[in-house]
Amino acid sequence: MPAFGWLRSYYSLKPICSRHPVRILLAKTKIILKPSSFLKVGAASLLLTLLLPSSAAYAADSSSETSVESIASVSEKQISTANSATPKFSTGDLLSVVKDRIDADREARDKRLAEEAAARAAAEEAARVAAEEAARVEAERVAAEAKAAAEKAAAEKAAAESSRRGSSAPSSRSTPSGSSSPLYTGGGSKDEWLRASGIPESDWGYVDYIVTKESGWNPNATNASSGASGLVQALPCGKVPGSCFNPVDNLKWANGYAVGRYGSWAQAYGFWSSNHWW
Repeated sequence: MPAFGWLRSYYSLKPICSRHPVRILLAKTKIILKPSSFLKVGAASLLLTLLLPSSAAYAADSSSETSVESIASVSEKQISTANSATPKFSTGDLLSVVKDRIDADREARDKRLAEEAAARAAAEEAARVAAEEAARVEAERVAAEAKAAAEKAAAEKAAAESSRRGSSAPSSRSTPSGSSSPLYTGGGSKDEWLRASGIPESDWGYVDYIVTKESGWNPNATNASSGASGLVQALPCGKVPGSCFNPVDNLKWANGYAVGRYGSWAQAYGFWSSNHWW
């Protein structure tokens, strides 16, 4: 029988162990204690162990089970209240929250980078367009200045040559002796004739150069071999409305001829300079 003494001892202690306050408390509650509740349960168990009698006393006094059960009921309510007040988060919930936050931050960063890139590209395009426009305006300004300078130089050259020769230079043309058109005897100066003809004053230098070469400002000059007549040597003389020997009529016709054939007096001057006729 000594070999089975531990078995007898176990069965003699089993009723007592089954009525142990902590065992009854855990059996009664039947809940899963969270980490935040373990301290409460531990404190309650320690308090019950210190205040309640030993296991042997519980075996002698069965009425103590009622007290333990009432304490277990109160503890169960306190733990249930603590569990309900504690937010329930699982590991999956926590990972989902973290993932959502990371995705939101990444989306905000990508949006910000895209906006910055778009703004930078727009600024670069605006700067490029502004630079091209400034270059175009500058090129047009330089071209206009060069053209104006060339025209001014040509006019000054023509005027200088005309002044050097003088308005009274002898003509290489002869005066007609038997022409159907009456000779001009009205007098006047070349400036008066130019003003009366309506030729722009800006073209007077070109006109002066050509007329000086053609007739020396002699209204009645006529080419003996060709019959060209007047200040600009119109050929034939009859094509000039009015009288080809009248300096104003001759210059009016010459103005239409220069602009119509060459585009301007400046271009007519250029042609005469190269070919010595027009």
